Amino acid sequence: MKQKHFLFILFCLMFSLHTFAQPGIHGSKLINSPGIIINEYTALSASVTAGSTIINVNNSTLNANNRFTGGLSAGELIMIYQVQGVDINGYLSGTIGLPNDTSWGKPLNYFNTGLYEFAEVRSVPNSTSIVIDCGLKNSYNSNSSFFRTIVVRVPRYTALTIDAGGVLTCDDWNGTI
Repeated sequence: MKQKHFLFILFCLMFSLHTFAQPGIHGSKLINSPGIIINEYTALSASVTAGSTIINVNNSTLNANNRFTGGLSAGELIMIYQVQGVDINGYLSGTIGLPNDTSWGKPLNYFNTGLYEFAEVRSVPNSTSIVIDCGLKNSYNSNSSFFRTIVVRVPRYTALTIDAGGVLTCDDWNGTI
């Protein structure tokens, strides 16, 4: 009886790992021309605190440019990255920076700018929410013109080959993503 119980637990564990952890889900990719973009992006629509497992975004399908065969789903990988929000000393008065000395532009508070982490998707319950497997390690600010946090859909390839002449790049910054 104990052996059957152990085998059942082992089967369930293996099944759950196969269902959620999906390295290589996107197959292999060959980059053989310039300007190839493989990621999809969206903006965080509300600030989140460390430990959160639900993040709110502008578009949770993360496939606006059809770089994937479908919308974001369980087992896929995302990166949360706060790209903007440093408070600096000084301000512009016309075209002159004040104070007009070496302290102008000195960072006063980074407000988590530059922090990032990867997370595995547990589910995508609706068009503006993503549930992740583990709580976030960091807090991320968003939802204003001062703070910008993006969520990047990261492909999970079995192999990525960049041939001569191939250039892997990303979308230009548009002020939001």
